[in-house]
Amino acid sequence: MSVDKIDLTPENFNALVNENGNKFNSTILEIFSKRADNVEPSNLLNNYQRKSSLYEPSKIDPRVYNEISNIFFDTVSKDFDCIELSPISPLGLNSVLTATNQNNVLSASRNSEVISDSAIAMALECAYRKKVLKEKIINLASSTRILRTQSYSKGKKSHWSQHFRACSLISSFRNSGYKLFEMFVFQIHNWLNVLENLKDKIVETLAEEYISKNQNSVGLNALQHYRKEYGMEIQDDEIKKQYSNYLQNALASIASANSSTTK
Repeated sequence: MSVDKIDLTPENFNALVNENGNKFNSTILEIFSKRADNVEPSNLLNNYQRKSSLYEPSKIDPRVYNEISNIFFDTVSKDFDCIELSPISPLGLNSVLTATNQNNVLSASRNSEVISDSAIAMALECAYRKKVLKEKIINLASSTRILRTQSYSKGKKSHWSQHFRACSLISSFRNSGYKLFEMFVFQIHNWLNVLENLKDKIVETLAEEYISKNQNSVGLNALQHYRKEYGMEIQDDEIKKQYSNYLQNALASIASANSSTTK
């Protein structure tokens, strides 16, 4: 797929790539400022619509996010330092330390990028604490808003969001003896505790989602389920026939309603 680009001489292109940070940032900031001066109010809505998956609000109720984060922080061991990560990281953090393509990260000015992987950002914080603060064993926990620029608008991942909240745990230490195994068990133990405390919320959320998507048929399904569970068989042939007709008509009506809502 071809991509339209502004033609630059090799000298100008190399200058942008290799110039020191202050000159590059000053140039980019001036360009952004001039481009912003040319934006009309009507352009804002057009741009919002064109890049809606990046800009649109999350489909998940923020109260659910907050409740999950609270359970996460209340559950993890007190050995973890709970932190709120910055929404930006140094430019190249993910493409340098992982296999993530820089095009899948929202690059920004001032040699920065919007955070796209909380675990890598936490690893960088661990490296800082070890080098500058001389900490020996570091355990961090964070619930972080993440943004990724690859589109999930098509296919099996079409329900995914490009921005979401992720809970992360990370431990940093000097490996000696069985320390690696001990810390691995420590991490798994904490995640199992988190999932144990989240299971009721997960079941509740899945149930609410099912009811929302199948609200027309929930009552009918419940009727059939409890009749079968308690062995409530209809003996009268005429009543059984009427009941069967009722179910068939109800199911046909539900199928028709569902078909109409998806068009």
